[in-house]
Amino acid sequence: MIKNRQHANVSCGNCSVASLCIPRHVNNEETEKLNALITNVCYLESHEFVYSQAQEMKNIYALRSGCCKEYSLNADGDETIHNFFLPGDLLGLESIAVKRYSFTIETVQPSVFCVIPYEPLLELLSECPDLKRRFINITSYKMQNSFFIPNTTNAKARTAAFLLNVCFRLRERGRGINHLQLPMSQYDISKFLGLAPETLCRILHDFQYKDLLVLKNKTISLLNLDVLQEIAGCKEYVTQAETA
Repeated sequence: MIKNRQHANVSCGNCSVASLCIPRHVNNEETEKLNALITNVCYLESHEFVYSQAQEMKNIYALRSGCCKEYSLNADGDETIHNFFLPGDLLGLESIAVKRYSFTIETVQPSVFCVIPYEPLLELLSECPDLKRRFINITSYKMQNSFFIPNTTNAKARTAAFLLNVCFRLRERGRGINHLQLPMSQYDISKFLGLAPETLCRILHDFQYKDLLVLKNKTISLLNLDVLQEIAGCKEYVTQAETA
């Protein structure tokens, strides 16, 4: 459902994740210009689509609340999950060059998005240096952290890296320290990691047996980040503060 942003009382000024989105370190004048540009907000329930693979790209979407998954389908209709998005993330950046969405975005829980028309945004970026710099930083930030999950066949390393990735990202959003309320299902996580669901379940229980975490339904408490990072063999996560 699309609503007028003003009527929905939604703006960058009252957004709880504005510090993770475009307005971070952007002066008030340029933020107000951005606010004027974004006229619509989109409300979706679980398992609804923001956009579909190969659809013409007209907008970038800023996730205000909720969670969604990014995936593609092969010729046989098999789904490959490429990413999960959390509040403050921008969707559609990788599609700018080809002007068609490269992936399908589906919500995994009720979500709210600010709809940013791309062509008017491009014009605005040419006028606003702070906004332009911030947009480039966001794109770089996304590229940096797309390499956080190691490209390895080691299932435990990939699982540990995923848990750390979600932990650090939720931390940025003020969602506790090491306690993760995972919005996505274990089935979707296994598809994202390229693992059988049974393999992921076995690894999580092994980590719990070794006192690395406590698992209860969709809540995971990480008990030893140092050991998990050693298992993951991954670099430090790049925070938004480091890309300011």
